[in-house]
Amino acid sequence: EVPKTQDEKKLIIAECGSAIMKDPEANISQLSSLHSFCSDPDLVVAKLAILSETAVFSDIIPGYRIRLPTQKEKEMKVSKEVAKQRKYEAAILKGYQKFLQFLEGYGRKVENKAKDLAQSGDDAAVRGSMLYIVVMSMASLLKKLPHFNFAKNIMQSLIRRLESPVDLIADAALSALKELVDQSILNDTVAECVHMIANVVKERGGKV
Repeated sequence: EVPKTQDEKKLIIAECGSAIMKDPEANISQLSSLHSFCSDPDLVVAKLAILSETAVFSDIIPGYRIRLPTQKEKEMKVSKEVAKQRKYEAAILKGYQKFLQFLEGYGRKVENKAKDLAQSGDDAAVRGSMLYIVVMSMASLLKKLPHFNFAKNIMQSLIRRLESPVDLIADAALSALKELVDQSILNDTVAECVHMIANVVKERGGKV
C-alpha cells in the first residue's frame, strides 16, 4: 500500500533508516525505499528522507575504499562469504553513487529558489531551503567519509558552491572544505581538494 499522509511517509522513512543501520547486510535492499522519498513533493518529507539517508550512509559505509571485482575476478570461484560480501559492497556503492547523483541534480534544480530567498534577506528561510539541506548533507558526508569512493565528486560539487551568489551556501561549502583540509593528514583526497580550491581562487582573482 502506497503511503499517503505525511505521517505515514515519516514512519516508513524512520523504519527504513532504523532497519538498515541495525543490520545493514540483511536490510540493504531498503535503501531504495528510503531513497524514493528524497524527491517527494512534500518538502518536509523530502528533507527528512535526505537527512536520514545521509545518516544511514555515514553509519554503514566501511572504513575502507570499496574496489569492485574485475570481470576476471568475477569469473573466479569464491566462497559464499566472499560472494555475499561482494554483493553487499556493490549494493552500498551503487546506492551511495545514486544518492550523490541525486543530491547534485536536485541541488541544481532548487538553486533559484534559494537565490530568491537570499534576495529577500530571509536567512532563516535560506537555512531551511532544499539547497541548504543538500549542501549540508554533502558537507556531512565529506567530513565523515573523506576516505571513501566518490569523495572527489563531493569536493568538486562543494567547490562549485563556493561561487554561489547565496552567501550562506558559499559559506557552508567553504566551511566543509576548510574543515577537511584542517583536520586531515595530507592524503590524496585532501591534496586534490587543496588543488581544486586553488584553481577556483585563481579563476576568481583571489576572491573566495
